[in-house]
Amino acid sequence: MHYSADLAGLELEHPIMNGAGTCKTLEQVKDLAKSAVSAIVVGSITIDPRQGNSDNTYYQTMGSSLNALGLPNPGSRYYQENLPEMVEIAHSADKKLIVSVAGLNVLDFGRLVSIALEGGADLVEANFGCPNVQHEQGRIFSYDIKTLKECLRFLWGYEDVGIKLSPYSDPSQLQQTAETIDHGSFKPAFLTVCNTFPNGFALSNGRHAISPNNGLAGVGGQAMRLIGQGQVFQWRQALPNLPIIGVGGISHGQHVLDYLQTGASAVQIATAYLERGESPAVFSQLLTEYVNLSA
Repeated sequence: MHYSADLAGLELEHPIMNGAGTCKTLEQVKDLAKSAVSAIVVGSITIDPRQGNSDNTYYQTMGSSLNALGLPNPGSRYYQENLPEMVEIAHSADKKLIVSVAGLNVLDFGRLVSIALEGGADLVEANFGCPNVQHEQGRIFSYDIKTLKECLRFLWGYEDVGIKLSPYSDPSQLQQTAETIDHGSFKPAFLTVCNTFPNGFALSNGRHAISPNNGLAGVGGQAMRLIGQGQVFQWRQALPNLPIIGVGGISHGQHVLDYLQTGASAVQIATAYLERGESPAVFSQLLTEYVNLSA
């Protein structure tokens, strides 16, 4: 039985990969090259190096998570120097390499996509949904149709580039965004849904669990699974021919199968990987469970 997945013409050995935010450096690529993922997702990366937010920026409880990391990464120059080696390591391990890019303004996206493709990335994911830098870029791009249109125009002419969006609680806004994508000159190679849900909140020992942004942070993990599947389902109906990567709350093989049966072509896992101390064993477990369920 075959378990391969087709993502925008890129054949993956199977549909399981890590999520953006879990791999930023050459050493982390080396670690994931030894894991069971079919593709390594690097990023999200920005033009300038970012230390990210300080103090308590990540919180886990009952399989769910909050994060206000603030896109920490070593910046575009680091990736210009190291991406070719990252790609070589991934390919030597029979894995693909995807780079997630996050511009803080419209012009950033074109520059970052060029760096990623010139570095040899198999695919690029333009992240329009990070909720942790909205004070720097104004509104989250996913929710600002005017800015989203401008970002998409700057990606015209690029191939092998997909987009990552925030979760839409308003079905009409999702449909409006789908029409914007469908009628634009830039045709994304795939769609990743969804990013963390903005402005979750938790207390830990009576205090804000997250330090930045008055304790508000992006929700991930188990709390996002049903939301993520709902986003995949709606996007599959809205843009039936566009490959979709499903993200949110995947911690068992059944969750992988559920996302695929809902309409995803592949999936990304972040919280479950971080929750288990960045142990690559989580991907082997998920793959084994998925294969057993699909046999």
